[in-house]
Amino acid sequence: MRNVLIVGYGYVGKPLKQLLEDNGNQVFVISRSANEFYGSNYIQQDIETIQPEHIPPSVDAVVFLVSPDGRDMTAYKHLYETLLPHFIQVLQASRAEVQTFILGSSTGVYDQCQGEIVSESTPLSLSSEKSRLLALGEQAVLQSGFDYTIIRFSGIYGPGRHYLVDQVKQGFDHFVNGHVYSNRIYIDDCVSVLEHILLLDNPKPLYIASDSDPTPINEILSWLHAKLGKQLVSMPAEESRVHQGGNKRCSNAQLLASGYVFRYTNYQEGFSQLLD
Repeated sequence: MRNVLIVGYGYVGKPLKQLLEDNGNQVFVISRSANEFYGSNYIQQDIETIQPEHIPPSVDAVVFLVSPDGRDMTAYKHLYETLLPHFIQVLQASRAEVQTFILGSSTGVYDQCQGEIVSESTPLSLSSEKSRLLALGEQAVLQSGFDYTIIRFSGIYGPGRHYLVDQVKQGFDHFVNGHVYSNRIYIDDCVSVLEHILLLDNPKPLYIASDSDPTPINEILSWLHAKLGKQLVSMPAEESRVHQGGNKRCSNAQLLASGYVFRYTNYQEGFSQLLD
């Protein structure tokens, strides 16, 4: 059994708490939102003002899942330049003897845009502000002195997070201009990966968490339209949707080698579950 502190009680943190507790672990949660139903292990604190005395002394593992407050770079800067370093300092000054620090990061740290395969050993170019800020957050954990694991998640989807499905249902989405790969992980696997790493005896310092089938986004759009009985009209290149972001294929080979078995290995399995 582990005594786990989850920092950031949102889309991933809530099901992670439930899974860990179901499997006999003691779980503490830090969140700035008030909730009278979460009991004595729910610590209502803002990361910006949290102090060492707020950290339960029994905690031996921390999972940091705080997301930026927005998609603009100001929110990313605040999280990775201010909030995360402050929390690490608080944790260092607390009485908790932390044996494991897990940071939920993002494959957005890779700027590759030509469909390249990326793995944990792929050098980072850091050519965008977003990738530089993500790397800055990872560096803060690397330099913290804690035994750490950074998990770079690709796009997390599932119940309550299904933008692409909504767009297809509403008839707003159409082909992306060009051969652009998409990488994703279903929420159930995202949460299970975190538990898996928490319970590994000797986890590596870095993993990519993404399903086993990087897929051109146009293939996914075609499949979703067929599955939902919608007609996908081929658009002229100048009118087709311009893809925002990188174009890469994320390898999960190192995660698979650690013994993790995906429940949803590709987009068909994940989206079928979501649609059902």
